[in-house]
Amino acid sequence: MNPFEFVSKTMLIYSFRRKNERIDLSQLPDDIFDKVLLGLSSTNMCQEGSAFTGKFIMDKEKATRFVTMLETDIAPAYPRIRQLIAYLNALEDSDVFRIVSEDAPTMNKQLALLKINGQKTGENEQDIHNRYLLAWGPLTTTFRHLAFGYDGIRTVIGEGEKVKRVCRFCGGRIPDVAFKEVAHAISEGLGNKLLICNEECDACNNKLSKLESNLMHYLDIRRAMGGILTKTDGAVPSVDGKRFVIRGDENNQAVLYIEQESLPVDMDLSQPFRIQLETNEIITHQGIYKSLCKMVIDLLPSTELSHFGETIGLINGSVMDNELPPYWATYDRESVKQPTVDVFLSNRPGEEPYCTAVAHILDVLFVFILPEVDVDKGRFKTEDAIKAHIQKFTNPYGGEWQEEDSSEYGPANPWSLWLVKPNDPQVQIRPKTDPVFMRYEKEEKVRNEKAFSPFVKDGISDAVISDVKYERHSMETVTIEELHQVSVNYRRMVCLLDKASSKACFTIDLNFSDSSNRLSYFDFSFAAEVRLDDFDKYIETGAYFCIDYHLRDYLCEIVMDAADRFLKQYTAGSDLELVTLKRIIDHRTIRQLYYQVPVGEDKYLYVKDAEIHNI
Repeated sequence: MNPFEFVSKTMLIYSFRRKNERIDLSQLPDDIFDKVLLGLSSTNMCQEGSAFTGKFIMDKEKATRFVTMLETDIAPAYPRIRQLIAYLNALEDSDVFRIVSEDAPTMNKQLALLKINGQKTGENEQDIHNRYLLAWGPLTTTFRHLAFGYDGIRTVIGEGEKVKRVCRFCGGRIPDVAFKEVAHAISEGLGNKLLICNEECDACNNKLSKLESNLMHYLDIRRAMGGILTKTDGAVPSVDGKRFVIRGDENNQAVLYIEQESLPVDMDLSQPFRIQLETNEIITHQGIYKSLCKMVIDLLPSTELSHFGETIGLINGSVMDNELPPYWATYDRESVKQPTVDVFLSNRPGEEPYCTAVAHILDVLFVFILPEVDVDKGRFKTEDAIKAHIQKFTNPYGGEWQEEDSSEYGPANPWSLWLVKPNDPQVQIRPKTDPVFMRYEKEEKVRNEKAFSPFVKDGISDAVISDVKYERHSMETVTIEELHQVSVNYRRMVCLLDKASSKACFTIDLNFSDSSNRLSYFDFSFAAEVRLDDFDKYIETGAYFCIDYHLRDYLCEIVMDAADRFLKQYTAGSDLELVTLKRIIDHRTIRQLYYQVPVGEDKYLYVKDAEIHNI
């Protein structure tokens, strides 16, 4: 192989004058590839490093012989070399350019690019080098650093041949799934043009776009004001909010229109002021967090995916976890058109979170760890467990960081605290009767809510438990720490609401496993009946179906409490004694419950609780 010690035959070329390029010479035989490197080295243009990872200063006279050799000796048989020829021919005398092997450490590639970009400001290369090492050098000793989107070069992750692809999110292959669409690792609506994942099937791409809309809408104001245009028509995204709108003007520039009546009467508009802008969209912090995690899964090397089975399950909805680690964000940073993602994989798994990521989208930085990683064994879920670790990644950036609750699934309207400067052409203050507000006014969605009587427990019997089955699988002793991080798989949670017998009949089938969901501890299933003397008081089964969530909560509480007494008969005195069913039931897990409602002879309506309750 070549004498320059890199395995890859793909080079990255960075220069101030030309667009950065990836030049893939993998089709060249080893001896021809070596000839290219030796020929480039013989030009003596390399001022630092080597021909495949060094700094060059263009000398047209010296480069001519090399380019001629490429044209005559190599290009006829290997036309891919013409990309390198074109790049060199476009440079001028004294132009600085850098070549880095694609398999070089991320630090080498980022430093090369930073030093090239430093030519714009005239910054000393050694100062750039020292500043980078001061900020990120300590992390390079304990983490493997992967970076995406930072150099303007299109990057495609995953298998190139469609027939060999396996979807990262559902495991599907052709012909069971299709890979016709281009799956962007980060939504195009956030500015991503460069990062593509080959291993996301069309069905998952479409399904997960709904999840990604949480992050998209969270950043609606920033992406509109930041000039990120829509993919469909290349226009400024329209944003509707409470007492404001954002629209594109005749030049397709974003303009923020604020209702004059929303401002204090005595406000001095000749001075800068901040205003809270709240949009009409609905998002959740859990949705934002899962969107960020989905980006990382799309970008990871295929060899790493075996560690992230539960993470993928959490993203696609097949795995639930009541406690997720928080994420951190900081705002009003330098804005980027193309999002970047830095991924840090720990060389000390178990001692600290295995996978930590920094995402820079528009003017916002997010720092977060990926949850449910097998080697983490559920250790890193709380703020106390990860705060010192997270500071390793936030400290280099400085500024104020805001902690967000990733477990929060409740719907909310996103908002931004926006700085308005006097005479800003992007901001106009107009009366609320102005057509700019009326033209885009949308009717508010009205939710039909059933008004039930105030909930009381009278007339509701105790739960009667039957058909109890328990089976322990692993005989290994489970520690208290492991019990705190147990994974619960809700294989069946159905409640038959039978008006004829005035009963709620539950069928529950649960599996308890370790945090990675690979080692099964035990299965537990049972049936339960609860009599409801006044069935219609909190349940509607007529023209439509609904159930008072207070009744739902109470039923689940008494059923699990009664079932716990049976579970204790199997676990008492063992290492599993601390496991209780009542403790695992909360609003998040209850949302996995399906209601079975008779609608005719041998016909039933199945409705998931999550579809009718937002609480």
